[in-house]
Amino acid sequence: MVFKVSSNNFYRCHPTGPSNQVMEHSLFKDLIQKKFELNKQRYGSTRIAEQLKRKGYCISRCRVAKIMKVNHWVSKHKRKFKATTDSHHNYPVCRNLLNRNFTPGRLNAAWISDIT
Repeated sequence: MVFKVSSNNFYRCHPTGPSNQVMEHSLFKDLIQKKFELNKQRYGSTRIAEQLKRKGYCISRCRVAKIMKVNHWVSKHKRKFKATTDSHHNYPVCRNLLNRNFTPGRLNAAWISDIT
């Protein structure tokens, strides 16, 4: 110890550049964002991690989830199909009087409606 400088202050003066972890993080951030946008924001951390592993990158699902959470990337969920009608009911069904004849002979001879 010639100059009586602590190792903390010595290494603080010498900029070493970004660490390997920071470099990996920025690389993975760009890759994850590309995959996320490419799949219309529908893929979550599991699918994105699987795709990156297939490409040869060593990354876990948890790390993908952390990066997505920090950047506020949330996958869009597909809405469940909701049926609007019950076709298997026990109510009486009206007869088809029009029988696909949509041009009756006079006005107000037939009225039609649609539930959609």
